[in-house]
Amino acid sequence: DVVQTTDVGGTDLEKVLLMLLAQCMLCDRFPEEIGEYKYPAYPLLLRVMRDVLPPTPEKPWNELNGRLFVACSKLAYSSCLISPLNAEELIAEGGITVINDALVACLHRVDPLTDPVGSHEMASIGWLAHSLSGLAHFEKARDALVPCLPQVAISVCTLLTLPRSPQLAQFALEATHRMAKRQELQHCLVQAGVL
Repeated sequence: DVVQTTDVGGTDLEKVLLMLLAQCMLCDRFPEEIGEYKYPAYPLLLRVMRDVLPPTPEKPWNELNGRLFVACSKLAYSSCLISPLNAEELIAEGGITVINDALVACLHRVDPLTDPVGSHEMASIGWLAHSLSGLAHFEKARDALVPCLPQVAISVCTLLTLPRSPQLAQFALEATHRMAKRQELQHCLVQAGVL
C-alpha cells in the first residue's frame, strides 16, 4: 500500500525488488519474530519467479530481472528457513515445481567454468539448491518431486559438476540424502549418476 500511495520513482519491477529485499532482510535479522507468522505471499512470489525467468538459455537476463530473480530465490529459502509452516505452505502452493523449473533453467545457463562471483544464475542456483535440499526433508515435498522426475535428479547430479561452487555439492548431497527416502526418487538419482 505504501508503494501505491507514495511515488518513490522507479519501475514496478524495481519496487517489487525493493520489497523482496526488505522481506529478505527481515527474515535474516528477525527470524524468531518473523517465524511466528505464516508468509502470506507465496502465490505472488512464485508468479514473479515464473515471469522473470527467461524462456530460453540464449536469452540473457537484464540486470534488473537477474537481481529480481536472485531476491525471489533467496526469499523462498529464507522464509522456509525461519518456519517449517512456511515450507509446508510453499509446497502446498506448488513451489516445488517452480523451484525445480527455475533450477533447471538456471543450470542450463551455466557450465563448470562459470565464475560464481557476480553471476545472477549462480547466486540463484545456490538459493534454489539450498531450498530444494531443505524442502526435501518434508514427505509432501518428496511427493511433489516425483512428477518432476527425471529432471530433478539430473539437476541434483549437475550441481555436483560445478567445481567453482563447492557449496552446491553440499546442497546436492543433502538433497540426495533426503530425496532417497522415497523409492522413485532414489531410483532416478541412481540412474542420473548421483548414487
